Amino acid sequence: MATSTRLGVSMRPLGFDSKSVAAAAETLSLSFSSDPLISWLYRDAAGPRWSNLLPAVQRWQGFRVRDYLLGGIGMEAVVQKDTPTSVGVCFLFPPRSQYRWLRPWWWGSYLSYYWDLVWNRPHEPLADEKRIAIMFEHHFEGFKRITSQYPPGSVYYLEIAAVRPDAQGLGVGGKIMEWVVQRVGDSHCFLECTDLKNVPFYEKYGFKLIDEARLEDEKDPDHATTFYYMAKITCEGYGTRLTWGPTDLDAPTEGILLNPVRPSRLEQRTLLADSTIECTESIEFGDTVELEQVWSPDSQLDMLYLQHGPDSAIGTETPGDEVSKKLMENFVTSGHLTLTGRSGQGSVLMSDIVPLCDTSTSLRQTCLAYQASLEEEARHLTPIYLQSALSGYFEDLARPEKLELDATLATGVLLCSVSISSLYIWTPLMKGLRAVLQHRGLLSNAKRPPLADHLVEVIALLDIPYFTLNRISQPMNLWAAYVAPSKKSGVEHTSGLPYTMINLLDNLESPTTEKKLLEWTGELGEVFIQIHIWEAFRMAAILHSRALRSTTTTSSDPEALVSAIPSQALIRMKTFAAIQAVVDSGAFTFRQPFGGAIIYPLFIASLFTEEKSKERRLAGVTFHHLKDNDEGRNSQVAWDIVQEVWSRAKSRVGVCRLALAKEFAAEMKIELYLY
Repeated sequence: MATSTRLGVSMRPLGFDSKSVAAAAETLSLSFSSDPLISWLYRDAAGPRWSNLLPAVQRWQGFRVRDYLLGGIGMEAVVQKDTPTSVGVCFLFPPRSQYRWLRPWWWGSYLSYYWDLVWNRPHEPLADEKRIAIMFEHHFEGFKRITSQYPPGSVYYLEIAAVRPDAQGLGVGGKIMEWVVQRVGDSHCFLECTDLKNVPFYEKYGFKLIDEARLEDEKDPDHATTFYYMAKITCEGYGTRLTWGPTDLDAPTEGILLNPVRPSRLEQRTLLADSTIECTESIEFGDTVELEQVWSPDSQLDMLYLQHGPDSAIGTETPGDEVSKKLMENFVTSGHLTLTGRSGQGSVLMSDIVPLCDTSTSLRQTCLAYQASLEEEARHLTPIYLQSALSGYFEDLARPEKLELDATLATGVLLCSVSISSLYIWTPLMKGLRAVLQHRGLLSNAKRPPLADHLVEVIALLDIPYFTLNRISQPMNLWAAYVAPSKKSGVEHTSGLPYTMINLLDNLESPTTEKKLLEWTGELGEVFIQIHIWEAFRMAAILHSRALRSTTTTSSDPEALVSAIPSQALIRMKTFAAIQAVVDSGAFTFRQPFGGAIIYPLFIASLFTEEKSKERRLAGVTFHHLKDNDEGRNSQVAWDIVQEVWSRAKSRVGVCRLALAKEFAAEMKIELYLY
């Protein structure tokens, strides 16, 4: 056997760029095409194989590669010729997540991956679905039987090791396994093989055969395959990871096959969560969320922080103390006002939360990340501060004493705010926040401490679905379950809206909500401008409710109404009259935080304006004011969506404009929080 030295083989991290992913995907297809397990899974024994490199297969393989890179350590074996040439790949999952998805220079690719994962996930096109089910049934049974006797979180898991056919038999496989053994060290490691003749190859590197399982289809029992479970020191593996069919990496004909058609991590996460949280239903009081299901990036926080736009590649140099000091001063002076101050009352954020930064590094870093996201010249620092904040946050969540602190809960809330401000995916964070509330018993305690009570309200406010366009995660009914029953009067601090109005905004799809909004008598405010803002919300909510309650998205009338009285035109005019009053009040001239609150009514009402109308002109002027009033990124994107809806509505006359807005937001791959 030729040595790796002769070939000049070396190991290096596998990149997340499209070229590296495509090369790895091709290696997987060519190496695994005739593997025993894949041969058994093929739907048509005489049909195309992976080695044909069909576009559908390669797209799916590329998706797998990116999936593995996000949760594990991806390495490639390269031959040093004139230019490095990839001849093999492997994926190893350590006992703890490597937080590799936090690398900001990968975020543009993460966004593309995440979108495929949620809305356009590719599937392996050649395998028989029934045999896939048989495979997973045997896998999970065997995996549970083997791993249940060992402590969790104690092993590495070798998911993939593959060598291109033209490089097999030349020592490349040995080079890969040498790296694996060196990386694992004295720790345990687990893998699954599908070819008995290759067991001795792994035994050379310290792995032992500990169990096996036969896979067969009742329609063709003679055509079967086998899982051979191997461990480097008997150990536990990862319950959601599956390595299939390692063949001898140095054999001249075959590679190693691992996981060709396993469910994605998001699907596995959903299956786990279904036992406690029904994704399509609201969460009831007695439901619980297990902390271990929501804290690790691999199980809950994959790719939440996805940089919007092409400028995501940044340096990794840590900002200096002077930069951080200046950002914190700006946050204390003005930045925090974009998060609160709309109620006309004192800021709980300033009086109770900011002082906690002195004892909580993760909270301080989150505040710095938020302020950086607000400042054009510092925006490139946002992911750096965010990575630091997340690292500290995860450490806090792993310590029971930290879970009891208001600083930890506040950090989670502000992480949502950073994501919203930077146009990152953010709603999956909500389940984790709810788990912290449950851990502290704050949801079942009607007499919560003042700061904890405030944070519960903020989390519940974020959970209201109608303020978020193109929301990915399902709402959890937090406001109706834990806030509304005890809040019948007064003004909510963060939003600056009366509790009685928020109670209605949380239920816009109800057939009785419009009537209640029309009959809403209002609340006393601290300043006159609040009355105009609340009126704008009330009228826009009626427009929103009508759009949501439309029984179909198509109609001969582009603004099909559930109720004809008051007319759509009158409700729209009243909304813009209230918006005009806010503009005329000087809220934008004097940069009052109240002004930023009108983005929701402005967005909703603008969608339904007519071409060349005074309302449409006022919409453009007001969006411009919002941008100049430090509400820039979200207001600009909202304005872009409004204009795109106007354009699409010309050729799609019968489509609800709210549906067009959501459609365009989905194309932009964003969640837009409209408050």
